[in-house]
Amino acid sequence: MNLEKLGWNDFFNTQFNNHIYKNGMQPGRVSREHKGFYNIITEDGECLAEISGRMRYTAEDSGVFPAVGDWVMASVYADEGKAVIHDLLERKNHLSRKAVLSGGMPDTWGKTREQVLAANIDTVFLVNGLDSDFSVRRIERYMTTVYDSGMEPVIVLNKTDLAENLDEYISRAESIAFGAPVIPVSGLNNAGMESLKKFIRPGSSIIFLGSSGVGKSTIINRLIGTERQKVNEVREYDHKGRHTTTGRELMVLPEGGILIDTPGMREFQPWKSEEETARYFEDIETFAAECRFKDCTHNTEPGCAVIKAIEEGLIDRGRYDNYTRMKKEARYLEIRMEGSAQHAEKKRWKSLSKLQKEYKKKM
Repeated sequence: MNLEKLGWNDFFNTQFNNHIYKNGMQPGRVSREHKGFYNIITEDGECLAEISGRMRYTAEDSGVFPAVGDWVMASVYADEGKAVIHDLLERKNHLSRKAVLSGGMPDTWGKTREQVLAANIDTVFLVNGLDSDFSVRRIERYMTTVYDSGMEPVIVLNKTDLAENLDEYISRAESIAFGAPVIPVSGLNNAGMESLKKFIRPGSSIIFLGSSGVGKSTIINRLIGTERQKVNEVREYDHKGRHTTTGRELMVLPEGGILIDTPGMREFQPWKSEEETARYFEDIETFAAECRFKDCTHNTEPGCAVIKAIEEGLIDRGRYDNYTRMKKEARYLEIRMEGSAQHAEKKRWKSLSKLQKEYKKKM
């Protein structure tokens, strides 16, 4: 496998050549995650890999495990179709969302953590269905994650065969796109696929994001020209195919493009700080800077430029409500993470203190 077709470039090559453990290692890209194992693609082809004991210890301490799209350093045993991952190369970017732990040890239940959906992405296809799934507010959530990340967002409006007023849908999507392309397609009828193919370039990585049933797998099948992604029968009452993708998967096309599919997500909360969230809503922040009071909450304060802009129709009420909701979520996330960091630090010092006492007893 040609590594450049996989997205290998000078950014990763420099890291690899400067790595202290590069001897006997090969670079590989993670194509799929399993419980405790990974599929990686190297120059020798695809193989099943596990992470080394040293890396596992480091990852458990930092919370940074490999994700689909990551480049890793591995010892490859091509004859056995196996490999051992020893390190993770620095990501140029990654897509994350908030996840709450529900399994594992009881002391981890309900804790907030970052779930990395994929790494080293060039283009993000934000797929919405032109049926009951269509939601401008959901597109805003996805755009917040992609915005200012070095990834190119493309809003894909699927199921044009069901849209009675296509121009209205496009106009609503463009109102919050901030210049991102809005491309209407029909995966069922193979319409609009050529417009999407323009973004598929050798070595370029594209990820598909969208809720369950929007037709991501159908679009991927059209783009790759084969029924690689299983699509269940469409339900008559809501025109949705039942969710089929069970895990994130990286696929390399013969011409060199890289597609990453993700399972449909019922809920998507971006892993972004309050400041990062505000950047996407720059239009609202611009008005907020003109408020009479610096700590204006934009509710009932006199001289609030945001309320005035809403009343004058310069800011959409739904967009403003989404803005306030997402900023609250981001603020809460920051508080939770700060608390988690303090808890981890206290736990570390408690362990060190215990070791010190045991050491003194032995003296």
